[in-house]
Amino acid sequence: MKKIILLITAILISLSLTNYTYAQETENSYGGIQVGAGLMFGTEVEQPGLRLDGSYQINEDIRVTTDLGLYLPDKQTFNFFGSSTTVTSNFLEFNVNGNYFYYKDSEKGLMAYALAGLNIARVSVDGGGNNTSDSEVGINIGTGGEYALDFAKLFAEIKYDIGGFEQLNIGFGLRFAVGE
Repeated sequence: MKKIILLITAILISLSLTNYTYAQETENSYGGIQVGAGLMFGTEVEQPGLRLDGSYQINEDIRVTTDLGLYLPDKQTFNFFGSSTTVTSNFLEFNVNGNYFYYKDSEKGLMAYALAGLNIARVSVDGGGNNTSDSEVGINIGTGGEYALDFAKLFAEIKYDIGGFEQLNIGFGLRFAVGE
């Protein structure tokens, strides 16, 4: 976990040291790329997590996003007839979504979008000398919003995974424009 936090910190520092061009009028320019990081919470996992994401603007109203989310490990200790066993669960997910912008206010820097896409999730459980894992594929549906800051976009989104682990995911963070 310390390595993941160190990696995310290094990415954010390198992003802040890079010279970004941020144009208010072209915040949805075609071919625009953004990278970001944030926090999330899953209702099935019941743990907070860290996420890294990226997006590519296809046209004025549509973009493709991808994110990788890693939840904090969940450790539980069970006592059985005088002996205890610790069970650790690890959960990660990978998402590819399409975003359709249904609201834009350039003057206020606000945008809202609907999202739909694919979720691939994996859970692994270690404990008592036994290890097991499971992967599920589901469909995401949800919505999100962005607020333009001077140096990045603050985002928040809520989505539900249908057919996979069946969980509601709430996330927020910062996205930075890359390139020209």
